[in-house]
Order: sequence, then structure tokens, then C-alpha cells
Amino acid sequence: VQAQVSGDDGRQLQGYRLQAAVDFARDLGGLAVDLDLGGEGFLGAVSVALLGGTLPGLAHAAGYPNGTINFLHGFAAGGPADATVRAMAEELQKRLGQQVLVDPRPGANGLLAAREVAKSAPDGKTVFYSTNGTVAIAPFLSAGANFDSLKELRPVSRISTLPGMIMVPKESRFATLADLIAEAKANPGKITFGTTGVNSEGHLNAELFSYLAGVELTHVPYKGAAEYVIDLITGRIDIVFGGTSTFTQNADKLRGLVVAAKERSEFLAGVPSAAESGLPEYEFLIWGGMFMAAGTPDEIVATVDGTVGKILADQVVKDKLKARGYTASYLGSSDFTDFVRGNIELTKKIIDVAGLKPI
Repeated sequence: VQAQVSGDDGRQLQGYRLQAAVDFARDLGGLAVDLDLGGEGFLGAVSVALLGGTLPGLAHAAGYPNGTINFLHGFAAGGPADATVRAMAEELQKRLGQQVLVDPRPGANGLLAAREVAKSAPDGKTVFYSTNGTVAIAPFLSAGANFDSLKELRPVSRISTLPGMIMVPKESRFATLADLIAEAKANPGKITFGTTGVNSEGHLNAELFSYLAGVELTHVPYKGAAEYVIDLITGRIDIVFGGTSTFTQNADKLRGLVVAAKERSEFLAGVPSAAESGLPEYEFLIWGGMFMAAGTPDEIVATVDGTVGKILADQVVKDKLKARGYTASYLGSSDFTDFVRGNIELTKKIIDVAGLKPI
């Protein structure tokens, strides 16, 4: 690539054009830049020599996407996460003009799918939907995980969030969060709570709450939300730590005691926030986002990230997510990377204060 600038006696004009050419060359990356500023005629030339013979970013981005995109996730087919991925895949297919195939790969707390994406070619043709359970929790609490999320995956976009909740039966003796804390302090270890498993998102939510409130509760792990909802309704356990999606699906049987956030949920206006309930530090988000293999070029990430941003600005898509208990909560690649890093640090803090061990 070559660029030349010249002027009769206009040093300022020459300077602007020359600098623009230099900036363009450097932005391409992996290039050697040669400057020839000329003599009295104020001729300036920029010669750009390709290192390795290609322009890496432009070569990869040209024509993307130019084939089928495989959209992996680590959840069972037919569940709420699978439905979210299929809704996003449909929109991506419309906007990118290529087939997007949803590929559920449940197993190992989502790490089976994560590893598959991590070892895929960094060409944007394999994408991954993950929650904090896989990316920010499993690497530290799944025995033998040996997976570094931010080294092996590249965050593309945050898609959705939902605040953690404490749920009780409709007729629970706990009218407020203060009631729960008071009884828990008076009777350490007597109050039982359900989650979807040891070291699950709900379990970490519970441990964070217990630490901040200064209480001791007894954990009863379940294989899924459907099981703990039954036991909560029938009185076998006292409370549940789960997500708003579980609550909205069982709102006729359950009552929200608190959402783990500074503000009330937009679609659970009747459930008080932790801040107004006297525990402002209690914040726990369950989130979902899109990732690609580490090393995927910026241009490809930017293409998909920008498309996801447009999708999540669509009111129809927002309503679809809301119907499942999720809030469309877009973050672009850079901000999402910082967010994931902060979430990992929160996990480490909870593990430390609660003494959790990998299983």
C-alpha cells in the first residue's frame, strides 16, 4: 500500500494528509512504515510493507460471515437458556445473512462447550453462550477444571441479566428480609435453603448473603429448580436462592422476599430490593453473554458485537427475554470483558469467605 501527499507551499495540508496516511498504516497492525518527507517541494510519501504478506485483520474480516455459524451453549435443550440462544440465533441469522445453528453441549457445568469453543478456529464461525456459572464459577469450583476463561475465550457481548432472589412460599412466616435475618441470627443453622446444586450460582448467592447478613443457614442442594420449588411449597425447606426467571414461572405459588440488587426489578415491582431492605451491599447478578475463541480478530468481534447491540435494542426481542424473566442488558466487548473480570473477582471473594471447595 502506498500513499503520497504533496503541496505547492502548504506545509499544514501536507502534514494533515501525511499523518492520516501514517495513522491508517499503523492501525492495520503488523506493518512496517517508511516515511519519505522529500525536499523543497514538500513531497511526502508513506510506503507500507506487509510483514508476512497479509493484512491480518482485513484478511479475516473480509466477507465475514462467509459460512454457517455454530452457536454452542452448555445447557440442556428445551430449557430457558436454550430458548434464549435460539431467539438470538434467529435474529443473528436474519441480520448476518448466514445460517446460525444452535448446538447444545451440556456437561461439566458448561465447560464441555466452553472447551470446544476455545479450541475452535478463531474465525468467528463458532460462538458460545455462557452464564457466570460456566465462565466465572466453574473454573474455580469444578475439580480439575483447568480452564482460564479470559485466556481461552474472548468476550463479545453481554446479552441479559437477572438479579438473584430469595423466594419463600406465599404463606411464609418471613414477611420481610429483616424477619429472615432476625430468625437466622436467633437460630443459627436452623433455616434451610434450596439451590440448584453445590457451588451453583444460587449457592454462591446464598453464601454472599450469609456473609453480608452475618447469619448461618443450612444448604439443601437440588438437581433443578422444579424440584426445589415443590419442596419449598410443601414446607420441606424454608427459602430458596434462585433467579427471577424461576420466580416468574411460579409467581402463583411463591413470594419474592428480596432481589439482590440496589433497585427493584423492572418486571417485579412488588419485590423490594436489597438496598431498601437494609442490606445495600447485597448484589448478585446472573447473566448471559456471547464469547468466541481467544485470538478472534477485532473486526469479526466488532461485527458480531454491533449486531448483538442492534438486536437487543429491538423491543420485540426485549419482550421475548422479559417473558422468560431476563432483562436485555447489552454491554459491548470491552465493557463486557471488564464486567467478566469483576465477576470472577467476586467469585474468588465468596469462595474465600465461605471456604468453598471444588467438587
